Amino acid sequence: MNNKKNIVSIFLIINTFHAIINNMVHPVTPAFIHSLNIGNTVFGLAYAAMAFSNFVFSFFWGNWVNKYKIKNVYLLSLLGYTLGQLFFMSSTTTLQIVLARLFAGIFVSGFQVGAMAYIINQSEPTKRAKNLTFYSISNIVAATLGYLIGGQLGNYSVRITFLAQVMMLIFVTGMFYFFTNKYPMSRSIYQSKESMVTLLKQSKGLFNPILILLLIAIFLTSSGNVAFDQSFNYYIKDIFDFPPSYNGYLKVIIGLVTLLSNVFITFKLIQKGRLTLSMAILASVSTISALLAVVVNNMILFLVFALLFSSIVAILQPLDQHLVSSSQKDLNKSNQVMGIYNATKSLGMIVGALLSSLFYGVNPKGPFLVSAILFMIAAIILIKVDRKRSQ
Repeated sequence: MNNKKNIVSIFLIINTFHAIINNMVHPVTPAFIHSLNIGNTVFGLAYAAMAFSNFVFSFFWGNWVNKYKIKNVYLLSLLGYTLGQLFFMSSTTTLQIVLARLFAGIFVSGFQVGAMAYIINQSEPTKRAKNLTFYSISNIVAATLGYLIGGQLGNYSVRITFLAQVMMLIFVTGMFYFFTNKYPMSRSIYQSKESMVTLLKQSKGLFNPILILLLIAIFLTSSGNVAFDQSFNYYIKDIFDFPPSYNGYLKVIIGLVTLLSNVFITFKLIQKGRLTLSMAILASVSTISALLAVVVNNMILFLVFALLFSSIVAILQPLDQHLVSSSQKDLNKSNQVMGIYNATKSLGMIVGALLSSLFYGVNPKGPFLVSAILFMIAAIILIKVDRKRSQ
């Protein structure tokens, strides 16, 4: 099977299965931390720890996929993340949780960058944007299924959910290993002989004013999204006392709305162009949704606006991913810029998680207001980027 279309399709299936497994413990994490009685701010610190190592190592993974085989980077990341989840489920103190999340974050960035690099390198030039969009959509669907499965398992036992995840991670690692052995990459992608220091220095040349502004906007939306999402997950447990399964049900709703929106809207937006203007409009709608979630006191209305926010934000990822990946025509530079893109989102995850922990302690709805402000600033920047791109 040397047909690139078939190879990418099978990889997307494996990666989707992997993404389902990754999201299984998210709906039970608030209950897990809550059960340890170690404070409300730990959930934000744990996420920030994972995001920090994700951010730092994204630069390296983005260059390592050019220096070593992409499949080896992806495989190593799968194994490392599995070990990180074993550490996490065994943690009982704040320090142990933070260290476990730091360790896992190293490898999260590896399979994220590795997956995008694999798709970019294995796709025909005319199919890269489409395949990357399918990658984003499949991750959204996978997150929905992962939350649903994990939430249901979490109703019975948080520990069983963790154990099930680890066992399935081992299985999917084996799937990827046998797949890449039987169907290797159709051609050899650069095995750079440059040192890591040289490769990192070369990354500086990728930046231009438009890309810098775009990355700033992506950082802001990533920060705002994580601040909102992390607080929301804990809020519905802390304030409404929802069981873990409710996180799964809510994710299903978000996933279905997002899937339909991406299928019927995202592809058309990519074909028509003016993506930065579309992103500015979406960021503005997210701002309004977050503000409405802050001001309403009715539980149902709060959930409606929170779900609207999450659904709109999920449409942004395929768009910004496409814009960044298409900024470079050379595959070597494209791999590097996707590492920078992942690092930017990871930096936003760090800031968003810290803001969530900081403002949740002041007022449980504080992070939602912060999120609205960040998305408003991002919308303004995206309008500026659109004007520059139109000149």
